[in-house]
Amino acid sequence: MAVKKTAPWLLLLLLIAAAGYRAGVKYVWAPGDIAAGIRVKDVSIGGMNKQQAREKLIALQNKMMTIPVTITYKDQCWPLPLREVGLKIDTEETLRRAMNIGHRGSFIECMRLRHRIRKEGYVLAPVLTVDLKSLTAVVERLAGHLNVPAKSAAFAIDDNDRVIITPSQNGQCIDMKQLKLKLEQELLVKEQINLPLTIREVAPEYTTEDIQEMGITGLLSSYTTAFDPALVNRAYNIRVAANALDGLLVVPGEEVSFNEVVGPRSSEAGYKEAGVIVDNEMVKGLGGGVCQVSTTLYNAVLLADIEVVERKNHSLPVSYVPIGRDATVVYGAVDLKFQNNTGRCLYFKTEVSSGQITVKIFGDVSRKKKVVVNSWIEKELEPRVTYEEDENLKKGQEVVKQEGSKGYIARTERLVIENGRVIRRDELPASRYNPVDKIIAVGTAEREPVVTPPAEMVINKKH
Repeated sequence: MAVKKTAPWLLLLLLIAAAGYRAGVKYVWAPGDIAAGIRVKDVSIGGMNKQQAREKLIALQNKMMTIPVTITYKDQCWPLPLREVGLKIDTEETLRRAMNIGHRGSFIECMRLRHRIRKEGYVLAPVLTVDLKSLTAVVERLAGHLNVPAKSAAFAIDDNDRVIITPSQNGQCIDMKQLKLKLEQELLVKEQINLPLTIREVAPEYTTEDIQEMGITGLLSSYTTAFDPALVNRAYNIRVAANALDGLLVVPGEEVSFNEVVGPRSSEAGYKEAGVIVDNEMVKGLGGGVCQVSTTLYNAVLLADIEVVERKNHSLPVSYVPIGRDATVVYGAVDLKFQNNTGRCLYFKTEVSSGQITVKIFGDVSRKKKVVVNSWIEKELEPRVTYEEDENLKKGQEVVKQEGSKGYIARTERLVIENGRVIRRDELPASRYNPVDKIIAVGTAEREPVVTPPAEMVINKKH
């Protein structure tokens, strides 16, 4: 069988094509090169390796720093120094994008794209950013007067217990995020930039309508108790606890704990030692006098027709309120709690003057009704008489060491009156006050002790 020979001209053509293929592969896939014809803005980086292109991009960044930028608002204008706003070209990301051009896709696709870029050119936008924090600092220095803070509405209580509402005011601020976005966009296409500032309205945290919706329109109740200002520590403790309550705002449905609001009665919290009732007797203890604050609050709560959740009376009657209307507190053990059942917000104000503490409760006076609180002794509890032997007294001699006092069971009721008619009667839990035993010391000595005068007295008598 005869072997057909390849024509010389055909072999030459195949060799040329193979060489062209190898050159094309190298031309398309050479690692580290950038396709010829690629520019970043007006800077050519085509045909360069990564390091060469990086240096070009750094130079471009420095050049862009000199672009004149003006920010304006109405008839005001300010030059914006780009060197102070954190302008930066992300060279690595820009290079990554540049080096991907003409290196992705099939051989034929890459050949066609690189050929077109070499012929027509390709402008690649640099990946650049402006630092928002730096930009904000510069713009506030230049045009910070355009930023006007919003003013929230507020209310205050005047000397006549009237609620005065200060209306809210909208503010305004420069929209820095929008300015940053516009600046970054304009830097890509312009060599001179004029940027009008966008002013955004700023709403207050609390509007006038928000304050009105709270429903605090006037005084619901007030209660005052007296104390002796000469008892300095006790008076001081009363003021500390009252200050903790002053300005308390309670939303509808919220339960309030006196102990949580006032906090621990400790020296660290500023309390001093004063008289407190412990085990049916008055002793010294930190925070003495705080119970007068809780008692005053309790009576104001009753008169405002607010629901009492938890309350306990003292073990002995106190002098500053009618029997059955006191409220003792012990941090971590005994509390006074109430719940805002009025449907609107409540605001508490305390006043401490020389010898008096007053608690005032403000709320929605459109729902206010007359409230009367009555209390009375339901039962007297007679004290026991106990005898204690005393060897310092002559046998049969008796001395009263402690005068006893009666105890009581007291009842309290709250009457809600409308148009002169009782529409609700609340029977409050009974208050039990313990009797204090009368203690009599009884002598046990068989004879009176003989007292021998000192020797000096005997000598002096002889002379």
